[in-house]
Amino acid sequence: MARYDARVIAKMADTLYSQARSLELLYALSGGLLGCAGGCGLMALTDVREATMPAIALGVVGAALGWAVARPKAFLLRLHAQTALCQVQIEANTRRDA
Repeated sequence: MARYDARVIAKMADTLYSQARSLELLYALSGGLLGCAGGCGLMALTDVREATMPAIALGVVGAALGWAVARPKAFLLRLHAQTALCQVQIEANTRRDA
């Protein structure tokens, strides 16, 4: 039978926090790139070569939307990490000294 080790849970909590940060960054970058691509496509369709502001503006909007979509998902990862850490603390507080 496997033995209880609080360090495993703490390491998993650290991993969940890292995943939450990465998720927000990845979604923001992906949204920004998709927004820029959409802006470039819009510029190609309208045959405007000197107007890069729509591409930049759509990139910023896409990044903001990507971050906004990732935020609740990252929050759930952080919540799971905190729940696991709370359970470890409960176990430590209620353990009887043998």
